[in-house]
Amino acid sequence: MAHQAEALKPNLELKEIPGTSRVAYVTTSGDLKSVANTGGDVRPIAGIRIAPGYLLYDAWTPTGAGLYFLDGTTKPNSIQLLDMATQRLQHVADIKGDLPLYGSGPSVSADGKILVWAEGTPIEGDIMLVEGFQ
Repeated sequence: MAHQAEALKPNLELKEIPGTSRVAYVTTSGDLKSVANTGGDVRPIAGIRIAPGYLLYDAWTPTGAGLYFLDGTTKPNSIQLLDMATQRLQHVADIKGDLPLYGSGPSVSADGKILVWAEGTPIEGDIMLVEGFQ
C-alpha cells in the first residue's frame, strides 16, 4: 500500500506517546495525528485540531495519562485531557481570556500532579500553574 506524505508543522518534532509504540504530530493544516514508530498506519487523534493561529508553538503534549491540549473551541477556553485508550475528553482547567499567541502548551510534572504552560506576547510572558488537577 502506498503512503501519501503529509506536510508537518515546521520547526517542531514528533512527540512520543508514552506507553505506546506511536508518535504524534501536527500537520500544517492543524490536524493532530499519530503514526507507528515503524512508519505507516497514520491515524487522526480523535478529530482534535490545533487552530491555525496556534501552529507557531506547541499547544499540546502527550503523557502517560493521555494528551493534554489547549482548547479554543470551549467557552471559556480550556485545557483538556484526551484519554488515548477511551477517546474521552476530560476538562482540566479554564483559561482566562484568549488563547495565547506566544508561549507553550501544557507540561505535566513526572508525578502528574502539577501542570504548567507559558503564555505571553512578544514582549512579556507568564507561567501558568494548575496544582492537584487530577
